[in-house]
Amino acid sequence: YLYDSKRGVFYKMINKNETGEIIVDDTPDSSSFYGLFNFGLLDPDDKRVNNMAKWLKKEVSPGTNVGGLCRYGDDKYYRRAGNLNCNPWFVTTFWYVEWLIAKAKSEKDLAEVKNILAWAIKYAQASGILSEQLDSETGNQLSAAPLVWSQAGLVMVVVKYLDKLEEFGICQACNPVY
Repeated sequence: YLYDSKRGVFYKMINKNETGEIIVDDTPDSSSFYGLFNFGLLDPDDKRVNNMAKWLKKEVSPGTNVGGLCRYGDDKYYRRAGNLNCNPWFVTTFWYVEWLIAKAKSEKDLAEVKNILAWAIKYAQASGILSEQLDSETGNQLSAAPLVWSQAGLVMVVVKYLDKLEEFGICQACNPVY
C-alpha cells in the first residue's frame, strides 16, 4: 500500500479519514527511505530502494552549495523567513551514506561516502561538535548542539565505512574492535 508503482517511490504515510477515504501523504521523506533498508524490509540494492534514493536526493536536497539532505520536502523547521530551501540535517545525510555503504561493491563505490564525510567535517564546529541541522544558505549550525543523534550518526557511518574497507580487503586493521 505504501509503494507508488507509477513513480517508483514510497509514500510517507497513508491514513483514512472519518469517511473511510484513503489519504496519501506523498511528501518525500528521508526516514521512509532509511527504514526500507536499515530494518531489512528491502535489500539496499533493490530497484525500489535505488529509485527512492535518487528521488530523495533530488527532492530533499536544499539545492544550495551547503549540501546535505533535509528531513522531508518543504521542511520548515528552523527555516529562516524568506528562505525557500529546507535545511539539511546531519543525521538524514548520514542515513543516505549508510545506504551508499551498504550497497557498495568496490572501493570506487565509496567515493561519495568520502565526499559526504568531508562535508560533515567541514560543517562541524572546531571541537568536532555537530548540531541538528545547518542553515541551507549560510551553512551555520542550527538548533541543538551537540546533538547526540548527529554525533552517533557520524560514528556509525565511520564504523560501517571502515568495516566495508575491511570487507574489500583494503584495510585489514581499519576497525580493530575485539
